[in-house]
Amino acid sequence: MKFTINQESLLDALKFVTNVIERRQMRPILASVLVDAVDNTLRLRATDMEILLDTTLDDVTVFDEGSIALPGKKWQDVVTQLSGDEEITIESQENSAVVSAGRNTFHLVTLPAEDFPPQVNTGDQLASLTIDREGFLYMLRTAAVTMAQSDIRHYFKTTLLELEPAHVRTVSTNGMCLCVCEVGLEGKGNVEFDIPTETEDGGEADGMPVQALIPRKAALELPSAIGVDAETVQIGVGRNYLAVECGARRLITNLVDSNYPRYQTVVPDSNSKVLGLDRDGLVRALQAVLITANVNTPLVKFGIDGAEHVTVTSRNEVGDDGACEIAAEWSEQDSNLDIAFDGSQLVNVLNAFGSENVKMKMAGSTDSVLVTSDHEPGLRYVVSPLRLS
Repeated sequence: MKFTINQESLLDALKFVTNVIERRQMRPILASVLVDAVDNTLRLRATDMEILLDTTLDDVTVFDEGSIALPGKKWQDVVTQLSGDEEITIESQENSAVVSAGRNTFHLVTLPAEDFPPQVNTGDQLASLTIDREGFLYMLRTAAVTMAQSDIRHYFKTTLLELEPAHVRTVSTNGMCLCVCEVGLEGKGNVEFDIPTETEDGGEADGMPVQALIPRKAALELPSAIGVDAETVQIGVGRNYLAVECGARRLITNLVDSNYPRYQTVVPDSNSKVLGLDRDGLVRALQAVLITANVNTPLVKFGIDGAEHVTVTSRNEVGDDGACEIAAEWSEQDSNLDIAFDGSQLVNVLNAFGSENVKMKMAGSTDSVLVTSDHEPGLRYVVSPLRLS
């Protein structure tokens, strides 16, 4: 095998596929990138046995077709050190490959292409979705805010992708905060189902909506898999896999085999006390009082006294305290309310919104709060309050 390619194009592709490779591997083949050169097209693949990253490059000149497995991170490090305007030549030899550019030459030990793990069978498909690229990125970004990092309840370390004929939504929770982001598909995408969506009498068929529990690592990797050279994203959902393709990039991941909790039951629909706030002003106030909050449990207290402002306070275990007063619109002018939150978590929730104003819909000091924005009607966060001492 022998081919020549531009350094910048190759480096960009390697940065993408090697994201899935861990520096330390028990199996050397899992530290490798599978290279296929054929018909002046280069295909690169890498996997950790749970996620497969795949990309193709067309700006390549193939002299001899073939396939080899190159050490991924080491190959990327070599290409990074070469000049961006140089053409790089890769030529395979017996058990090695020569990487050369100008006066620079490197010999890298290779593995047989046949040792690379087989690709996931993507034939057993339940549904396929074509959606606006920016809309899908928005759904992934907002759901990442409340996805747990470590929890014995494995479904907390996932993002739920839920498909219906007219809507698609992402859901995530860490047990204290829940995100539901829903996008209507009218004019933004369409779903095709390979299973029945209705029963004969017009009811909802079994298996609807179609759900896919995306593991945390794959959910965080998906934004980089959605390249900038396409306006839409193609998504395929199978019984045990998710395949996402955007432009020349593709990600296939195994799904978590579990039932997601009935998240609909924890979304409050009768919270009548509404606190309207400037989002940026609230974020600045929270960041200020977090300086004097406890490090382990950064509790911040909202004091709402019926006036046109709210006082945000904190106090730590050594006696430091802070208070910030910000303008607000409170729907219950004749009632007061004290409620506490995890300040750091609330900042992350507020930063997920792109709108200037947000609403916090409340019921009482111990009831979950619904955070919304009139300008982003599909995005809802449910935040559990902390107990006031």
